Amino acid sequence: MADQVIKEKQQKQQQSNIVSYFKNTPKHSGKRDQPSSSPDNSSPSMQQVEKLARLVNLDTSLSDSSLPNSDSTENIISSVEKETVFKLSDVVCATLKNQEFMDSIIPLITEKVIEMVKPKIVQIVDECMQPHLLSIKHNKDALILKDVELNKYKEEMKMLKTKLGKVEARIEEQEQYSRRTSLRFHNVPVPTDDNGDIIKPINTDALVLDICNKNLKLNLNTRDIGRSHPIGEIKDGKIAIIVRFLSYRQRQLVFNSKRYLKGNKSKIFIAENLTNTVLLCLLLICGDIEPNPGPERTHEYSEKTLSIFHCNIESLRNKLNYIADIIEDYDVVFFTETHLDSNITDYDISIMGFETPVRKDRNSHGGGIIMYFKNYVHIIRRQDLEHDEIESDLNKNFMSDLPSNIRDIIFINGLINIIDKATHFDTRTSSSSSLLDPILVTDSIPVLDKDTIPIDRGISDHDGTYVTIDCGFSKSRTYIRSIWDYKRGDYDLMKQKVLNTNWENLISDASDVHVAATNFTNTFINIASACIPTRERNYKM
Repeated sequence: MADQVIKEKQQKQQQSNIVSYFKNTPKHSGKRDQPSSSPDNSSPSMQQVEKLARLVNLDTSLSDSSLPNSDSTENIISSVEKETVFKLSDVVCATLKNQEFMDSIIPLITEKVIEMVKPKIVQIVDECMQPHLLSIKHNKDALILKDVELNKYKEEMKMLKTKLGKVEARIEEQEQYSRRTSLRFHNVPVPTDDNGDIIKPINTDALVLDICNKNLKLNLNTRDIGRSHPIGEIKDGKIAIIVRFLSYRQRQLVFNSKRYLKGNKSKIFIAENLTNTVLLCLLLICGDIEPNPGPERTHEYSEKTLSIFHCNIESLRNKLNYIADIIEDYDVVFFTETHLDSNITDYDISIMGFETPVRKDRNSHGGGIIMYFKNYVHIIRRQDLEHDEIESDLNKNFMSDLPSNIRDIIFINGLINIIDKATHFDTRTSSSSSLLDPILVTDSIPVLDKDTIPIDRGISDHDGTYVTIDCGFSKSRTYIRSIWDYKRGDYDLMKQKVLNTNWENLISDASDVHVAATNFTNTFINIASACIPTRERNYKM
């Protein structure tokens, strides 16, 4: 009986709780709540809830609990008027679908999560990275020590390289000094027997003495030669001979007389016995190496070149036979110090192959200038530029400082001297020489060739000088030139050919810097021709 009373009390209490719950829950239908001063404190919906609550069989729903289960509560809520109450799940879903709400709540949630998680992540990362950081610091300290040690070795290497360079320079200097009494004779014909076979052993002393005494007009004997021997191979019946003279004076006498070999049929020439390093330096500083020349032009220069010769002849009379052989290949020839007067006619000094000369005389004792020219050269004499008191050369040494007035004339007119060798030799003192016969041209004139020509000292104390220029009066308006097609070059093959070429032998076998330069140029051009194609191109003049 007591249990029954307790059970009824629990049911009443549960009913009272449900009524209280809905009284305190606001309506969500959009309608305003009734004020508390309403005469009827319970709304129609609440009355409906109370009515339903009395009809529910609470014995079944509250048999196991003092609180209503979820099913009965949901049924009660669903039975409420639709316009006043919604399901809780619908409210949640509607809220989650509200983008404005989500945009405002997600940053807050994210910030809160980061605030909670970040310290833990930092702690984990620190624990994982600490060993690596210690290792990096240790390696950094080790690298600093190694760097200090490496810098020390670099300084030592730099110092050793400096010392090595000085030692090599000293050795090179000593090597060149040891060759100071030596000369090299090139293109020396080798004696043969009646059958054309070379006579061996080759008596190089006799060959050298024969050249010195016959060609150079010296008087040497075997006592002047310390030792001589051939170098390189015999080519076309000619050899190169290296000679060591017993004194530097004898060596220098022979070397200074080499100009007498100019134009010899065998093309014998004498060169200094230079080391390979000196030869390479001469090649680098010669200044006439074109960095990108392209293939050699194939058109002839004969139609557009002009060769000019000059010499201080020191009296023209009685020397015509000698000079006629020297000047026959030149287009225009000048002689100064002709020592002519009106008693000498043009016919008396005419030279076969040249037109009637143009002359300006002073007297038979000094001065005077004359010009010979070929018949295909058109000459106009500008007497308006002549001066009565001027008919000779400058007579100034261009190997020393020039007077200021000469320098000013050269500078104002944009002239340069292209002769760089001595042209005057004092026969009284063989050591005295000077450059008194310059050739002055403007820097715009294309000079193709220039040099000095040895003159017999019985004829004049001056050597002749000549220049060949490109005067540009070719008949053709266009010309064809072969140019390198670099884009289609096989540079791997070219690199291999360059590496396989013995460049040192090319230079050492030549000895003379001009021959060495020719050998180098020809070899390199041949390699380039084999690896880089060419194409023809028309150019307008």
